Amino acid sequence: MIKSPIPSALDGLVDLACRDGVDFRPTLLRVLTDLYVQKPVHSAEEETQYVELALGLIDTVDEPTRAAVTASLSSYPATPAAVLAKLAETT
Repeated sequence: MIKSPIPSALDGLVDLACRDGVDFRPTLLRVLTDLYVQKPVHSAEEETQYVELALGLIDTVDEPTRAAVTASLSSYPATPAAVLAKLAETT
């Protein structure tokens, strides 16, 4: 059985979140976006989860993070329109 790298990445995020004074939201948004664009097609549930999480994080992160997420999504053909609209209104 091949072990997925996702749990170790999530473990790292959890460790980061537990540190005092560390804002892990920019890292979380970037990681979620990187994972989202790695898969060419998503189920409706996966897309809904990504959209909800991304929309909740976009307003809480800095401009460099929003720019990086925008760049990642710009070449992804199935980028959710709601996420693109939210990114456009925050820049």
